[in-house]
Amino acid sequence: MMAPQLRWRRCVQHVLHAMLVWLCLCVSPGLHAALTVQVVGAPEPALRALRAAAPDIVWVPDAGDGAAAAVTLRWLAGTDDAASRQRADSRPQLVLARNASDWPLRAGDSALYWGVDLVAQWQLARTVLPGLQRVGVLYPPAHEAEVLALRKEAGETRVVARRLSGMPTARDVAELAQRVDVLLGISDTRFFSRETAKVILLSAYRHQRPWIGPTPAFVAAGAVASRAVPKADLIAAVVEQFRYWQRTGTFLPARTLTPGEVVCNVQVARSLAVDLSRVPCVPVRGGT
Repeated sequence: MMAPQLRWRRCVQHVLHAMLVWLCLCVSPGLHAALTVQVVGAPEPALRALRAAAPDIVWVPDAGDGAAAAVTLRWLAGTDDAASRQRADSRPQLVLARNASDWPLRAGDSALYWGVDLVAQWQLARTVLPGLQRVGVLYPPAHEAEVLALRKEAGETRVVARRLSGMPTARDVAELAQRVDVLLGISDTRFFSRETAKVILLSAYRHQRPWIGPTPAFVAAGAVASRAVPKADLIAAVVEQFRYWQRTGTFLPARTLTPGEVVCNVQVARSLAVDLSRVPCVPVRGGT
């Protein structure tokens, strides 16, 4: 007959074994394989931030071997020349872009849009320029609805809009600047980019007209200020999407991120007598 002490010991062993099996079943899905993401177009600082925020996810850059990747992160930082790769890449992908028109989504894809609309930029302009009466907008045809939304929201503020037939020129800016108090940049990388910033901003400042928006990069180039999605929020939203993918095998629906900060160029604002003390802002590098 088995001694009571031995029976007790075996009973404890059985309980511990059962608990170990249960823990393995609970934990094993997360330990089975790390999620590998092929990252296309992300700048190196963004890649470092993703690795710091989610070190358990394998983030493989453009030049790396992404053969084991289950999904793709396509980071559109500006003019993108990867259309041919998009056709060849059959993996589901998360697209990070300014606007929905920047990249077509397929079934199974999702997106995070970080572009800031004209209404938000106008609200910023109204804050830093309290006497604002006339606001000018150069816009491509695809942004007609955004201009109409601004007209509706602006109330007594007069919106002077000039539709572009091609890339913005110094003459387009000059003719509009003479009729308004401030110029707003529209979020469209094809028309408002690093390549066009110099011509646009020099023409605006020849007429002493502040330029608001559309991105931190434009502010670094010489715009006065812009509403923006903080980088930390951007990284957190990307990680959230891939965490959801790990749990479900699908992405969350596409959405537009909320601009939570103002970036500013203090030097340019000072030269144009724009008072930035009315709004907390993050100075851009080189703009202090």
